[in-house]
Amino acid sequence: HRSQDMGTLQSLGSRRGGLIWLSGEAANEPTAIFDGVDTDLMAIAELLPSASVRSLARARLREISSLATEARRSLAPMEASASAPALAQIVVGIDTLIEQIEGLESDTVRTVVTDLLREKLRIASVALAAAAGVAVDATAARETIALGDRIPVTTTLWNSGDSEVTVLQARLSCRPGWEASGATEVEPEANSGLQQWRFEVTALEEAGPSRPYFLAQPLDGDLYQWEVAPERDRGEPLGRPPLTAIFDLEVLGATIQIEREVVYRERSQADGEVRRPLRSVPRVEVSLEPAMLLWPLGGSGEREVEVVVRSHGQDPIAGRLELRSSAGWPAAGQRDIVITEAFGQQILRFIVGAADSHPHGRVDFTAIAVLNDGREFAASYPVISYPHIRPMTMPIAARLDIHRLDLDLPPVERLGYIRGASDRVPETLIEIGLPVELLDAAALRTADLGIYDAIVVGSRAYETDPVLAEANSRLIDYVRQGGLLLVQYQQYQFARGSYAPASLAIGRPHGRVTDETAAVIVLEPGHRVFRYPNRISEADWQNWVQERGLYFASEWD
Repeated sequence: HRSQDMGTLQSLGSRRGGLIWLSGEAANEPTAIFDGVDTDLMAIAELLPSASVRSLARARLREISSLATEARRSLAPMEASASAPALAQIVVGIDTLIEQIEGLESDTVRTVVTDLLREKLRIASVALAAAAGVAVDATAARETIALGDRIPVTTTLWNSGDSEVTVLQARLSCRPGWEASGATEVEPEANSGLQQWRFEVTALEEAGPSRPYFLAQPLDGDLYQWEVAPERDRGEPLGRPPLTAIFDLEVLGATIQIEREVVYRERSQADGEVRRPLRSVPRVEVSLEPAMLLWPLGGSGEREVEVVVRSHGQDPIAGRLELRSSAGWPAAGQRDIVITEAFGQQILRFIVGAADSHPHGRVDFTAIAVLNDGREFAASYPVISYPHIRPMTMPIAARLDIHRLDLDLPPVERLGYIRGASDRVPETLIEIGLPVELLDAAALRTADLGIYDAIVVGSRAYETDPVLAEANSRLIDYVRQGGLLLVQYQQYQFARGSYAPASLAIGRPHGRVTDETAAVIVLEPGHRVFRYPNRISEADWQNWVQERGLYFASEWD
């Protein structure tokens, strides 16, 4: 559960967990998860309604099960090929059974049973290839391909074993919008066991930039438009890869099919070989920073916006960049785009001025690259990459949201801020005009905290900042001497560490309000915190995102 920061220590010895039986035909007192469920291979035959076909399938599956036992017994790390003959017979047996069932049963039953058998066939085929010493690979010359461009792809087969392997066909399977030329076989080295094929692959404009299938359409509010996703992709983490190499082989008399995703392979001096999935990208990407500005009503001055235009082609790029705004806000103008080098980029800066007459609400700016040939681009597709997940792209519109706020600021001279997990709050406070200073480790240990009108602790900072825990007593002293300390959302670590100035506990399980539209009842509406410097009204609880609240205190002094 790595994305939730929930790693735990595992100790030696057995660990027990419990399951509750909800339904099924198990014994009255089941002792194992699969009690009452037939997990033998022969159980697939029981799905067939015809007694004669069921008997035929049961007998064939019993033979295959015996061969699987034989293959398992003969398997040895230094002699995997010993299990190859039995695995080849399994492949032939399943193949034959599928053909027999397809000719005898009705469509509905046939689909269910043959799908199960094809799953077993894929597993047996991979096992046979491994036992026979067959390895396959498929790599592209680049990680990215601009829409309309071509890249070379190489597929490779290596027979490192003693069994004769015949390649019936080596081909590429393409997702819609991708095309591959016919294979050109590369002359192998003598006695190397290697065979290679070269392809030219094109990503057509209709393929669109690579993105998870559930982000192919704009969100419906905060929900994915699931119904427009391809049925084969639904439920997959990110969707099928754009290119898959397929090898049709004959091994020990059995015909098998082995698949391999086409990837880009590169060398990292630290990690060695790194494989990354192929991505189709637009000819031009446009990104804008910052993505949001908070602008108090009556606030004047100017703000700078930076736009990056990135080329994904080898040819020069020319055109103009426009920063289009909502009605009623001063135009920011346009700049010329000139990118002469291959895969180059250009950074353009715009000055956005204030519109004092613009009412309370939101203003949108969109950065649009208009090339000389008329094509327009207004988005970027950055890669989200972590060690524990497959890299993926996230489409982001090149848009700036300006929020006009009726906001009064307190008369303060210095505010200290201790950053928390993924915390952008200090930047937002600075943006609206507050004098925020980030407190680093040295400041927490030795600085005079009494110079600050208030100190704010970021969300979950007690988990992410080890120095904060050490310096907590200094913060408590600051409060006792009259300082104002605001601690944002924390979890169990805060309560366990007794960091609050008085006793505080969080319930287990913790309280949680998951309905983001749930009513918020202010118990003391007359309290100063709800009235100064800004009055908190019912409107301030609208358009909430995610939970209303969680990890509530259950006991306190």
